[in-house]
Amino acid sequence: MSVAGGTVSLSAVSTTRTAASFAERIGLPGTTFAEIGDLRGNGRSGFRHQTALWALDLDCPDGAVEPLNEALRQLLAQFDGREDILHELRPHWDLRVQCWGSSNSVQGGFWLDRPVLQGLARLGVDFICTVYLDDPDDD
Repeated sequence: MSVAGGTVSLSAVSTTRTAASFAERIGLPGTTFAEIGDLRGNGRSGFRHQTALWALDLDCPDGAVEPLNEALRQLLAQFDGREDILHELRPHWDLRVQCWGSSNSVQGGFWLDRPVLQGLARLGVDFICTVYLDDPDDD
């Protein structure tokens, strides 16, 4: 196993719509939520969000043989039957599935099975994945 853990996320970003409207339309509570004009981070910088953001994040399950594949499978299950809604929202939302993983090997690749690839294709969203090397000497 190369990928030892990580996170997967479906995110929706818009400059014209609200995150609340996305959540209502998709029928799922997000784990990350920001509206245009909301203060960023802890607010001390005074910077404000220029876009609305809704995201659903899932951690890779511990002990899975292929953690990214399993986390993507779980994420896709949340959107099963909601593909048409995502398609309707697409003109006003930048939709993507993002994932990152940590690898315990310099061969830090990952493997996705056919059902996961087919599920990503049904969603019709961009897919971005990054794998980082965990350096055992950093302990």
